[in-house]
Amino acid sequence: MLVRYGLSISEFVKIAQKYDPMYIQYRDKSNNTDRIIENIKKLKSYTMTKIIINDFFELLPYCDGLHLGQDDIDKLQKKLKISKKQDLFKIIKKLHPDKIFGISTKTEQQILQANRFDIDYIGIGAYRDTTTKQVDSVLGERISYMAKISHHKTCAIGGVKLGDYIAHIDYLAICSGLLADF
Repeated sequence: MLVRYGLSISEFVKIAQKYDPMYIQYRDKSNNTDRIIENIKKLKSYTMTKIIINDFFELLPYCDGLHLGQDDIDKLQKKLKISKKQDLFKIIKKLHPDKIFGISTKTEQQILQANRFDIDYIGIGAYRDTTTKQVDSVLGERISYMAKISHHKTCAIGGVKLGDYIAHIDYLAICSGLLADF
C-alpha cells in the first residue's frame, strides 16, 4: 500500500497516529527478510503503537505480535510439526507469553474452531470488497452475527472504512481507507 501511494514508513505513521491506533499491522509480501526487519525497526522507531507482523512467525522477536491467515496457520503447523491447530497456539503462546496473537477468519466454522485457540483476537472478513487483496467472499452485514459467536475480541478486516460502525466488532482494521483522501 505504501508503494502504491508513494509513502514512506514515517509518512504513513504520521497519518495513522491521527487516529490513535491500538495496533499497526505490518504486512509485506515483496521484500526479503532483512529488508522486512529493517522496516519493522524503522516503524518501531516512529511510534509507540504495538506492531503486529503478518505471517512471519520467525520475525516475532522484532514485533509485539503475530497475525496469521488460515493458510499460514497450516504452514506454521507443518513447519513446527504440531498435529493440532489448537496445540499450535498453546505452544506459541507459551514460547511468547507477552505477544499478541490473532488470526483471520471468514467462515462460521473457522470462528467456532478459533474459539478453542489461545489467541487474543480474530479478524473477520472481508467486510467489503477491497483492492489491497483478492477477496473470494464479502460478508457485509453478516459480519455482525459472526462476531457475536466469537469468544475472542473481533476485528473487521477487508474494505473497512473510517467511520464504520459494525455491531459486535471490537476493532476495525483500516488499510487503504486511511489514505482515501490522500
